[in-house]
Amino acid sequence: MYYLMYNVLLVLAFPIIIGLLLTKKRSQRGLWCRLGAVPVELRNLQKPVIWIHAVSLGEVATIVPLLQAMKQRYPQWPLVVSTVTETGREVVIKRLEGVAVHCYAPVDFWWAVDRYIRILQPQLFILVESEFWPNLLNRLQRHRVPICLVNGRISSRSFARYRWISGMMNQVLNCLDLALMQSVH
Repeated sequence: MYYLMYNVLLVLAFPIIIGLLLTKKRSQRGLWCRLGAVPVELRNLQKPVIWIHAVSLGEVATIVPLLQAMKQRYPQWPLVVSTVTETGREVVIKRLEGVAVHCYAPVDFWWAVDRYIRILQPQLFILVESEFWPNLLNRLQRHRVPICLVNGRISSRSFARYRWISGMMNQVLNCLDLALMQSVH
């Protein structure tokens, strides 16, 4: 029920989403990827892969040491880092060259997300901080891909907002197999 309502709202918002992507110069790069067209370089990766979703510069910067350690320990596993922002992309390209491949994250339409999952065939999905995309997490779970939240955080402000959509958030958070959360200590 919650996913149905969410997807109806996404479909209704589609013209607005496309408009925003087309009018913002920095969003135009990777537009087709955001709509589900998987780049050729990702299609040709050795399978399976580890897919890491780090939305922007801050999230990518926090996981650089983790990804370098993962690549050193498991060099045979391709690491794919999806971002939403151009600055996130730049950090992946500059600081993770030879470690990870970049792609823009697909917009949270179930069909775009499914396409990425089918082509990437991720063995593990790592979500950085607190970007809870309902369709992405739901579709990964349906494809039986383990989902790990790394450096997770939920601020008091976010928690208050999540209470308004608690039914949906309950379903989204139940998709997580492991949650490694930040603490104040």
